[in-house]
Amino acid sequence: MRRVPNRAALGAAAAALAIFAVTVTYAGAPRAAKPTVALPVTTTPPRATTTTARRHGPITIAVVGDSIAGTIVWGLDEIMKGTQNHLVSTAYPACGVASGAVIDPKGKVYPWSPTCAKNVPKVHEEMIAQWHPDVVFWSSSWEVSNRLDLRTHTVLRWGTAAAERALLASIDAAARRLTAGGAHLVLLTVAPPGPNAAQPAGDPGLAEVQYNALLRRYAAAHAGNISVLDIMPFVCPGGPPCPANVRGVNLRPDSIHYTHETAPIVARWLLPRLLAAAPGRP
Repeated sequence: MRRVPNRAALGAAAAALAIFAVTVTYAGAPRAAKPTVALPVTTTPPRATTTTARRHGPITIAVVGDSIAGTIVWGLDEIMKGTQNHLVSTAYPACGVASGAVIDPKGKVYPWSPTCAKNVPKVHEEMIAQWHPDVVFWSSSWEVSNRLDLRTHTVLRWGTAAAERALLASIDAAARRLTAGGAHLVLLTVAPPGPNAAQPAGDPGLAEVQYNALLRRYAAAHAGNISVLDIMPFVCPGGPPCPANVRGVNLRPDSIHYTHETAPIVARWLLPRLLAAAPGRP
């Protein structure tokens, strides 16, 4: 199970705020504000029509994921200003894409997690139907957790066969929703936390290594419209434990999130790879 500092604080904020809006950012818009931290109330729209049209004009990139994805959005928005490409974000702190009902270190379900599990799919369906993205970029780390099967009320411990089956089923369901309009789905691997007060030497990253391998297996089985992008060589060269400074820069000062200053550094590495993944691009 992943050990991440300050997750409870993030989740408490998400549960406390009653803001219901999808965060949408366009290239060329003013600097993105911190992502909205509560899920929108939505109605389920008609499903997008699948298309195989080859695109040679502006590209629309949709970002899905948690608070890490939200900080990456700051960087993408910054470097996409003045271009013809578009950026749409439905990233919400404390809400994974396919994490289900996540269990805290004391064995209790985080109070906001079932709401995330219920509402995130609706948000994604609405985004796909409205914006028809060419590329969907998935950055989500809450999947590296123990979870509760809400149907059977069984605790699924990270690393067990039952937990892996449940996670793969959730990933598959989310991937099908996100590619329903013909988008290419890019799965970002998860980097372990860097050095922090709880782990001054950094996290050994055993759970993240296992999760990233699972992402690769899933993408390999769906290579026509899903691929994996490995963040590890950029953020954690040499493998875990990750260093605090990479090429002289502390990319993740709190050990997991990027900042308004460091997110553009990551985005400059990321954006060309996302654009290249668009259907019809060489």
